Amino acid sequence: MKRRRLLAGVGSVSTLCIAGCTGSEDSPNGDGDGTGNGGQSNGDEETTGTAETVVVESGDSIQHAIDEVSPNGTVEVRSGTYVESLAVDKKLVLTAPDGAALDGVDADGGSAITVSESGVQIEGFEIFDYETAGIRTSGDPAEISITDVELYNISGAALQVTAETVSLADVTLEDNGGAASIEASADGDVTVRNSNFVRSAAGGLTIAGGKTVVLDGVEALQNGGTGISVGGGNVRGQTVEVTGVTSLENGGSGLSVTGTRGDDTVTVETVEAVDNSSYGVDIAAESVDVTGLDLRENGTGSGLSIESTSDGDVAVRDSDVTHDGGYGIRVAGGKTIEIEGIELLQNGNDQLRVEGGDVRGQTVTVRNSSMTENESGNGLSVIGTSGDDTVTVENVDFVDNSYHGIDVAAETVDITGVEVQSGGAADSGISIESSSNGDVTVRDTTVTDTERETTTSWFSSSVDEYGYGIHVVNGETIEVENVELRRNEGTQLNIEGNDVRGQTVDVRNSSFIESASGDGVRVLGTRGDDEQTVTNCVAEDNSGHGFSLGAETVVIEETSAGGNGRGSLELTTITEEEATIRNSF
Repeated sequence: MKRRRLLAGVGSVSTLCIAGCTGSEDSPNGDGDGTGNGGQSNGDEETTGTAETVVVESGDSIQHAIDEVSPNGTVEVRSGTYVESLAVDKKLVLTAPDGAALDGVDADGGSAITVSESGVQIEGFEIFDYETAGIRTSGDPAEISITDVELYNISGAALQVTAETVSLADVTLEDNGGAASIEASADGDVTVRNSNFVRSAAGGLTIAGGKTVVLDGVEALQNGGTGISVGGGNVRGQTVEVTGVTSLENGGSGLSVTGTRGDDTVTVETVEAVDNSSYGVDIAAESVDVTGLDLRENGTGSGLSIESTSDGDVAVRDSDVTHDGGYGIRVAGGKTIEIEGIELLQNGNDQLRVEGGDVRGQTVTVRNSSMTENESGNGLSVIGTSGDDTVTVENVDFVDNSYHGIDVAAETVDITGVEVQSGGAADSGISIESSSNGDVTVRDTTVTDTERETTTSWFSSSVDEYGYGIHVVNGETIEVENVELRRNEGTQLNIEGNDVRGQTVDVRNSSFIESASGDGVRVLGTRGDDEQTVTNCVAEDNSGHGFSLGAETVVIEETSAGGNGRGSLELTTITEEEATIRNSF
């Protein structure tokens, strides 16, 4: 149904009897009720078995037909413009197969349709210029269905529905005062399909409650508040499924799903959220599965924000988040977090930020993604949990981020197939903080052109000591293999044992080239019983030492170090005679 269509004008009422009708052709409409009982009929009545249909011709009263029709019947409204406020107090179908309009200008304001009984279906209407509401419920009907309806220029909430089960399909709301509001029971179901919510002075669509909420093919555009908001309230175990949603230029977030009392699941697939004032998509739930997002140019919140629980699961796949004012993706909580196939580009803060909080044993996996050119912050930032946490990063590119490419705090860290370029101006291409009994592995990785921060004041400028290629703090076992670190301003590989006792560092098949102001490799000793092994490595043209090692046991094999400003090797704990050096330098 097209908005503001020209509907048929006023016409006369005629009586049509088809098979199943009772009454006589000699009883004209208006003088009888079509049954021979002398009552007044509003229009044509069609009866088949126990089902009854009352037809309203243009110029007649829809309300009279509603009053006449039997429960479970149908009121069929012909094309025309009707100036009425309707009250539906029985189960029926109210339909306009060819479209009909309800005009509130001269209908004493109020609401267009008020429903107080369960099982009402409303189809095919164009509703405009009412003051209070377009369609509203009174009481708590168990079920209501609204299909192929347009509501516009309603001063209040165009849609204000409370029921156990609510179904909307092919509904359009434009230029209304309040958000479309749906409130379902804790055991109820809400389904909204192929519907548009446009330019409300408040939000677009607000849903509260519902055990199951399904949004499919919904658009929210240029609303004053959040485009689409789903709130679980006191529901436990809510399931929300969102597919094919577009939310553009809203005054709040594009899509917001806030948590219930627990055990809730949110699935989001193929959502576009662009130029919303706050978040693109904001979700709080125990289990979250997100696929196929396109989030761009959203405001000061994150492009995607997810808050899970200490035993929740979060998955984000095959999505693009670009040019958002805050974080690209932020995840707080979650026992298991999987990120795969993500492109994060030119976001205002960390591209991907994971906050463990009070979670113990969190597992974070990031694969096959790219994080490029943020304005401030890290490419990937993982803030550790209460312990026993694991972070895996595999086949991810980090280019031109302002601070670290990767900044991870976790007990176990495994980084493979990563490329970090122009890591920024604060610390390291890759920064890892482990625990005293943690394990750190970096393989098949390249880090180039990390810069050092220059601090300038009125009186002087100073250069930060950082700018490391890879910086590792703590970790009982550290393995670095097949790594290329080149042209990083600070030390290429910097490992600090701190209070670890018995640390083992193994560096193999790697190259450390052209540090402007640091060593190729520097390993600072632990509290004792530590071992450092370097095998088949090259450290060349660094401004400091090729290798600066400090441990009780040092083994160097098949390694070269030429052209370094302060020499090939510095041993800070033992002498060269006490070290094992074979076929090296």
